Amino acid sequence: MDPLSRRLGDLAADTLVIREEGQLGFRVLLPPSRRFNSLRTPRTLRLIRHRIGLELREYLLTLCLRAEGLEARARFDLMEAAGRHLRERLDLDDPHLSGENLVRDLTSILYDKPA
Repeated sequence: MDPLSRRLGDLAADTLVIREEGQLGFRVLLPPSRRFNSLRTPRTLRLIRHRIGLELREYLLTLCLRAEGLEARARFDLMEAAGRHLRERLDLDDPHLSGENLVRDLTSILYDKPA
């Protein structure tokens, strides 16, 4: 609508329009092996639908996207804390799944497009 490519709503709200090259596809960010994980059971998928809200979904996605930029110790501590919370929230008991793997596997389920 104007030289800065703002819509009428952008003008009214006095917002800034930012253009990015291409769309961010979460599926591209995950290794293919993440698409098949131990959390894809009917029970766990049902719990995910009922107990994981939008805010937690967005937090998990942000955590996965920014994890590579964290120091190793900070990343481990943050992922373990998130993993403990998720285990409690989803009533999961898998001692072989690290906090980081739990976070990444759950996030891949949440953002995977159905076939």
